[in-house]
Amino acid sequence: MRRPDGMILLRPCWLLLCWAALILSGCGSEPLRPQQGDSGTRERALDAALGQLGRPYRYGGADSAGFDCSGLVHFSYRAAGLSLPRSARDQMHSGLEIDSEDVRPGDLLFFRFPGNQANGVHVVMWLGGGRAIHAPSGTGEVEVIHIDVPWWMRRFEAAVAVAP
Repeated sequence: MRRPDGMILLRPCWLLLCWAALILSGCGSEPLRPQQGDSGTRERALDAALGQLGRPYRYGGADSAGFDCSGLVHFSYRAAGLSLPRSARDQMHSGLEIDSEDVRPGDLLFFRFPGNQANGVHVVMWLGGGRAIHAPSGTGEVEVIHIDVPWWMRRFEAAVAVAP
């Protein structure tokens, strides 16, 4: 329909259809996928993390002077060529959530610790065989631990794949 000055008028139902299409287009979007990288990204990240064994715990730390849990993950994946968010909470939402039975070396596991410094969330990097590497505030240094024990399993929150 045209106005007297030649402008085309859109009927209200057209606007409604366009609005609905715009809103519904988000429904078909793909779920989060692991970030880009190559098949060696996980291994390089784990090598970087293992190279930090014995480094001191430092709240907010993300370099060889000291690490907190998310700082170790951030540092290790950056060394492998993958940029991850700095906080554990943001790292939890930076990849594809997977079932705990499907974890592979390099995946991130998140645990809930109410009252800790990182908003109650702690992150570790899965090594395999029931072991993980992390930067705990309690022992004061980057270490490899067994997480296939009830103490850890009770606190398990999520597993996330951040690399292919």
